[in-house]
Amino acid sequence: MRNSISAGPKEKPPARVFQQYRRIAAKAAFGPDRTVKLLSQMGHGSMLDMLRYFIILAAATSVQPASASETKTVLQPAPLEYLCAEQDHIVAIWQNQNVIWAVELERKPPTLTVNRRQWLGIAANHQSSIALASYCRLGAVDGAAEMQVVDTGGSLFGVVREGKWKNRLTGE
Repeated sequence: MRNSISAGPKEKPPARVFQQYRRIAAKAAFGPDRTVKLLSQMGHGSMLDMLRYFIILAAATSVQPASASETKTVLQPAPLEYLCAEQDHIVAIWQNQNVIWAVELERKPPTLTVNRRQWLGIAANHQSSIALASYCRLGAVDGAAEMQVVDTGGSLFGVVREGKWKNRLTGE
């Protein structure tokens, strides 16, 4: 049986606290619009929510002193292995299932190559999660980047553009 922690009744923290988190996170690796959107989607309410904001901020940035003589700090993007760790696990799982053939982010255009038969055999929501997980590292570096999803023969199945999946087969 799992232990569970109850956050108690939800209390709405002061709006200025969320504004401070958003202001700091806007300087993080994602850029202002994407970070604020990500934070606002998490919801408001309990102290647990505030902890989630802090965890996202800590994962997205690393604070380093500007120099030994200066007292101000500079926010810098965190390494991608921390930022996309969960997505890397998703990609590894689907590679082991022989759905993903290769993820080539250095290629122009960046490409996710999949096994046609396996790809067409999985649900559209799984296709979306695979494509978005593969896009994570590319999107963290350039949020406006585009990645194609193709089979080994070069047939286009869809595109991830600016972090949104567009399935060519279903039109979604």
